[in-house]
Amino acid sequence: MSTGRQGALLKVCGATSAAEVRLLAASGADYVGLWYGVSGGPADLSLDRLVELAGVARDAGINPVLVTFLGAVDALHQALTLSGIRHLQLHAYQTPGAVAALRRAHPGLSVLKVLHLRDGQCLEDRFIGAYQRAGTSMFLLDKTTATGRVGSTGHRLDPAEVRALMPRLDVPFLLAGGVSADSGGYHDLIGGPSLHGVDVDTGARDTLGGFDPGLIGAIARAWQTVPEPLR
Repeated sequence: MSTGRQGALLKVCGATSAAEVRLLAASGADYVGLWYGVSGGPADLSLDRLVELAGVARDAGINPVLVTFLGAVDALHQALTLSGIRHLQLHAYQTPGAVAALRRAHPGLSVLKVLHLRDGQCLEDRFIGAYQRAGTSMFLLDKTTATGRVGSTGHRLDPAEVRALMPRLDVPFLLAGGVSADSGGYHDLIGGPSLHGVDVDTGARDTLGGFDPGLIGAIARAWQTVPEPLR
């Protein structure tokens, strides 16, 4: 499947203030991940704050993505409706049925479903086909730790594991998991039809935990990111 794209898109996760959203927009990020329903997460937002920052993102020219661990369709429907966000990242173990229900309720919604890899295995392997049939727009490949932690682990995926999974995917994917300015092992995939972009959190932050424009710019250059729409 060819998209005719050049380069990849850059999504940066975990903004919690208007200043951070604007910094990401000015630093070359195409999409900002806003956490909602990530219980205990350091960047988790209230519903009111999610709505506010989604508006700030649109005004700043960066696309907001609702990133969530929630599986309750009603709660996500409310958050999407109030915030006007058109891109949803399901970053836990939601069912294919939840994907289908949300796509029915929100025509045109882009659903990014995370697939978690550990020790060379995809934990959702037997559901990949069902997720695709349910209307998943794109997958996001991420590393989960031995303790089961998901999201913002800072652990890099093995390129061999990614390549082994690719034949199973009928839609493009974003790459997460320890993404940095070192794109080694993925050079041949950049600009191709499968790797649609990269998703970064830990790698975009300085030693104090703040977003670093220099690091973000370096990642953008290494991965040859260009503004492109999520599918």
